[in-house]
Order: sequence, then structure tokens, then C-alpha cells
Amino acid sequence: MKKVKTYRKLHRFLVPFFVIFFLLVSLSGLILAWKKNSAGILLPQTEDGLSSDMQKWLPMDSLNFVAVQCLKDSVSNELSTELSKIDLRPKKGVAKFIFENHYYEVQVDCASGKVLSLKKRNADWIEAIHDGSIIDRIFSIKGDPVKVIYSSTLSLAALFMTYTGFFIWNKRRKKVKMKGSLK
Repeated sequence: MKKVKTYRKLHRFLVPFFVIFFLLVSLSGLILAWKKNSAGILLPQTEDGLSSDMQKWLPMDSLNFVAVQCLKDSVSNELSTELSKIDLRPKKGVAKFIFENHYYEVQVDCASGKVLSLKKRNADWIEAIHDGSIIDRIFSIKGDPVKVIYSSTLSLAALFMTYTGFFIWNKRRKKVKMKGSLK
């Protein structure tokens, strides 16, 4: 019985603090679950290139040049052109150039070098909120320590709340069952 009282006190103390974070993680997780089915709102749809034959593709540095020029000409000369990653879609003949310090993506046809799409990747900043890396990004903290601490703390808190919540519920269920059998 003493354990139940301790767990209840901990629940009452911790829930108000963690509820905001659990809500944030839950809502952002729900949104991210739908990112590929959002009709291009969260994540730009992948366009189709001319050829999936890699031997017909232009060199990667040429495609990168096209993506960077598109970004500078269409959005801003001031934006960073540092790449985060290049997402190649061989079956579609497309290279997605995703930049490091902002949320733009440029899709380039690998065979012709034509820009197929320039859009914001809203799912990326939602994911940064979801995993806590938005703080690391805002303050330019290398190594993502806030992300690791935030994710670890919330995961351990969720596990703890699940365990203690089940323990409290189970004890209550047994108590009610005992009262029912005494009648």
C-alpha cells in the first residue's frame, strides 16, 4: 500500500510538468505519421524525371550547381547552400537536394538537369520539434545534446508513468475485486 501512495504522489508531481511535452511529442508524431499522405503540404511529393538509367544522368556536381542556382535565384541569395543530404530516387530519375540551415528542397531531373520542384519541407521542422533538435539548431549546438537529453528524458518519463500507472491501476482493481468478493 505504501508503494501505491508513493507512486500516486510521484504521478501528481510529475504529470503537470511532463504533460506539455507528452502533448507536443504526441501531436507532432501524429502529424509526422501523415507526412507522406499530406498531398505535398508536409513533404513535397517526389516528381518524375526523364530517365531511371543512371548512365544517362548528369554528374552530381552539375546537378548540385543547378539546385544551388535555383535556390539563390528563386528564394534568396542570402540562404546557406550547405547541403544536408542528397536523396537520390533512381526509379524516378530524381535527386532531391536538401539543405542544412533551412528547410528548402530542390528536386532536379538527373538526366536533363531541369528543376522539377522547389518547396519547403515542413515535415523537417515538425520533426525537429518532435525530437527536440530544434533547440540544438536554433543555438547552433553541435552533436545534438539537447535532442539526446530531451528524447531520453521523455522516453524514461513515459516508461515510468506507464509502469507506475499500471501498478496503481492494478492495485485499485484488486482492491475493488476483494471488496466485491467480501459481500
